[in-house]
Amino acid sequence: MSFARENENEQTLIDLNEVARASISLVEHQLKSNGILVTTDLHEPSCIVRGNFMQLQQVVLNLLSNSRYALNERYREPSPDKRIHISCAPVAVEGQEYIRLSCKDWGTGIPQGILEKLFDPFFTSKPSGQGTGLGLSISYGIIKNHQGSLRVESMVNKFAEMIVEIPAATV
Repeated sequence: MSFARENENEQTLIDLNEVARASISLVEHQLKSNGILVTTDLHEPSCIVRGNFMQLQQVVLNLLSNSRYALNERYREPSPDKRIHISCAPVAVEGQEYIRLSCKDWGTGIPQGILEKLFDPFFTSKPSGQGTGLGLSISYGIIKNHQGSLRVESMVNKFAEMIVEIPAATV
């Protein structure tokens, strides 16, 4: 246990593609059992950032969990739109190189009134007992600790896309 605690904040060079792949593999069976298809567009050869693999994996798992919930709320029956798309690619933001990881679903979307509270601790739009309101708040903090940003684009009953941008590592 002490070994895990010693390394929980350690940052090394990691590939966000690998974080995405590992996260998907952890929940792939659950997503498939819900009839959810996961597609990816991962930039090769790599999307290297300086970060903590476990923390960034927690972020991706939180995003996948929220997408799964939204898709299951919108589609009670099988549908070709019951899908999540994960992409990862380098981008330039205000002259700086970043790695952008996106998690997009075609579920319920997020109403405008909820968007401003989305990253607040203990805020949830889920029914009582179905969410703690901590997933996105924790994810937001993790991304901030990686000198990055987490934002959302959404249209109700169309889509929700969570966009993570972390400075690209110089190798």
